[in-house]
Amino acid sequence: MSLAHDVHLQRDGRPVLRGVSVEARPGRLLAVLGPNGAGKSTLLRLLAGDPAPTRGEVTLDGLALSAWSPSRLARRRAVMLQDPAVSWPFTAREYARLGRLPHGDQRLPSADLAVDRALSAVDAAAFAGRPMSRLSGGERRRVQAARALVQVDGVAGPLLLLDEPVANLDPSAQHRLLAAMRARARAGAAVVAVLHDVSLALAWADDALLLREGAAVAAGACAAALTPASLEAAFGVPFVLLDSPHSSSRFAAALCHPQEGPP
Repeated sequence: MSLAHDVHLQRDGRPVLRGVSVEARPGRLLAVLGPNGAGKSTLLRLLAGDPAPTRGEVTLDGLALSAWSPSRLARRRAVMLQDPAVSWPFTAREYARLGRLPHGDQRLPSADLAVDRALSAVDAAAFAGRPMSRLSGGERRRVQAARALVQVDGVAGPLLLLDEPVANLDPSAQHRLLAAMRARARAGAAVVAVLHDVSLALAWADDALLLREGAAVAAGACAAALTPASLEAAFGVPFVLLDSPHSSSRFAAALCHPQEGPP
């Protein structure tokens, strides 16, 4: 599906990504984690095609992204940015419908069905008629996720790139949105999500890529990549992994440094 092979990126002479390789595979949700400034969002933008790497290559279906026309690429992959500005007075429903623009069918009944499915999947149907400017930050995130789902509705084997999709969401909404994205993965999409919460990655992701200072610390299936040792190497604080008493999943807790003591 989508592959970044040994990608490097420099910005103003400073290395931002250093030899990172990652594969987004159909049917799986890949979580990209790491501390602030690790290069997570930059890597997501490289997978989306802008910017191009300084060295290395990003491909989609075996073709370099430069070989894809913008319109063809927009029909195959959707990108959810951290918080794009919405300057027009769109309602939530109108904004979600923008996802059909690359397909040219935004005025057809099929677009209505796609919008309904997406808003329902992320629990945004209740405020579909409200202007985006009057939504909370968490509500806007859910509508932005719905737009991405609308864009790939009906697309075979799409690529979904999500930059901090659960930012500003309460815990219940975080789990519901990631459940919707994993369901889309199970239906054949390759999903890449930048996350900050290790426990959410352990609960919902199939694979994980752990970054620090633009380089990969660990990669692979979540259980193998997200270990106390790799998490400490990435974040600089000790971690412990605990089994959930209510399910088969695990969650991670960061510990303070012994010399520092509790706050």
